[in-house]
Amino acid sequence: MIPAGEYEITGYRIAARDESGVEWFLAATQPFMRELEVVDGETLHIEIDPRIHLAMKSSEQRVDVMVHGDQSAGMSIYRGGRRIPLDFKVMTPNGELVTQGSFHYG
Repeated sequence: MIPAGEYEITGYRIAARDESGVEWFLAATQPFMRELEVVDGETLHIEIDPRIHLAMKSSEQRVDVMVHGDQSAGMSIYRGGRRIPLDFKVMTPNGELVTQGSFHYG
């Protein structure tokens, strides 16, 4: 148990195993996500949005992709303890493939 008082959430980790038994997890951090108060003798339920949000900005020379979770926290996705690459496709408005590839961390 932690002492009663005011706390800030600055990150979280959500884990699960797939049908093969491989662990997947999402790790998210941010300097400040939300405040909470712990009161002696009371149970505190914390709700976290488990969705993965993607935001993209692009120009003819550059593509920026943001992967984030609850409260816009920066997020990394892991499979079997390693970060996974994020595959992408760039399509024309008519649905024709322009290019595709993978974003790798680092």
